[in-house]
Amino acid sequence: MKRIPDDSPSGRASVAGTGRPVTPGAVLAPVKRDLGILLVLAFPVWVGAERGIAEPGLRALVLGAFGGLAAAWVALRARRVLRDLARRGEG
Repeated sequence: MKRIPDDSPSGRASVAGTGRPVTPGAVLAPVKRDLGILLVLAFPVWVGAERGIAEPGLRALVLGAFGGLAAAWVALRARRVLRDLARRGEG
């Protein structure tokens, strides 16, 4: 990963044109937002599975499928964000 040049007047690196300091968490903000949305959606999926599906095996399958898809989405989203960051750093 390329280092961000420290050429701002304040002596700290900033996002180009904004004057805001670059923080590692800001880069992954979209991933954190998606994770938060998925965590909020997990509760109604869990409640719906508990109330609507009597068969324990099917309930586990539904909850496992949701968890697996959510984990895959977050992993793919994080890879995409990091790949885009690496591309911008090379330019």
